[in-house]
Amino acid sequence: MKERIKELRKFLNLNQTEFGERIGVKQGTIAGYENGMRTPSEAVILSICREFKVNHIWLTEGVGEMFLNLPETLLDELKIEYNLDDLDIEIIREFINMDAADREVLKAFIRNINSNKQKNQPE
Repeated sequence: MKERIKELRKFLNLNQTEFGERIGVKQGTIAGYENGMRTPSEAVILSICREFKVNHIWLTEGVGEMFLNLPETLLDELKIEYNLDDLDIEIIREFINMDAADREVLKAFIRNINSNKQKNQPE
C-alpha cells in the first residue's frame, strides 16, 4: 500500500504535508506510510478514499482503477448523494436556469405550501 499512497499523492501533486492536512495526519505520518515504517489504520484509509474519491480496493489491494467513477457534473453528484430521480434533477436544472424573479415566485409558492401544511398538522 505504501507505493499506492505515494503514487496517489504525487498524482494529486501534493507534498506530504498537504496530503496529510487533507486527511488529518502529520507529514511524518505520511512519510512513514510511504516508506513502509507505518501502516495506516482503517480510519485513515477511509479518510483517504473519502477525501480524494479513491477506490478502496485499489488503495488496499492494488486492484482496479485508482479513482472511483466520479460524477461528471454537480447535478450527477447530487443525484447520487440524495438518491434523486431524473425528474428531481430536471426540476433542479429548471430552477437553476430561471431568472431571479421567477425563482422568487417559485420560492414564495413553496413557502406558502409549507406554511399551509404546518397549519393543518394536528397538535
